Amino acid sequence: MRIKNKTEEALKRKFLRILAVDDERDAVDLLELILTRENYLVDKAYTARDALKILDSGPQIPDLILLDIKMPGIDGFTFCQDLKKHPEYQRIPIIILSALTFPNDVKRGYECGAIDYILKPWSNQDLVQRIEKILSSVHHA
Repeated sequence: MRIKNKTEEALKRKFLRILAVDDERDAVDLLELILTRENYLVDKAYTARDALKILDSGPQIPDLILLDIKMPGIDGFTFCQDLKKHPEYQRIPIIILSALTFPNDVKRGYECGAIDYILKPWSNQDLVQRIEKILSSVHHA
């Protein structure tokens, strides 16, 4: 029975899209590797401007965004806050992945609209579990 449930979950995920936004290419590549193994579709952006281009040009809106804070140009806090004001994108859950560990940074992440804040370096298993929990709650709401 467990195998069937895992197979069903993998099939459901096959159609879910995650946008990974981080100026560290290795981090984005690692996220892509982890998430494609879990049957997610992954779009990659290395700046907030690149992410906006993907959002504005793509026919599919991502089901979730993984977002770094410290990036050149528009930082993750500003990007998150701006997306939450945009009618088309405000419902996309955003998980911040950041090395910023100060309580004020974490608080600011939630205040700008993030649904979760995960510290770098992250645990792959924990990251996937948190993504699954958020996507499950969003798609079953």
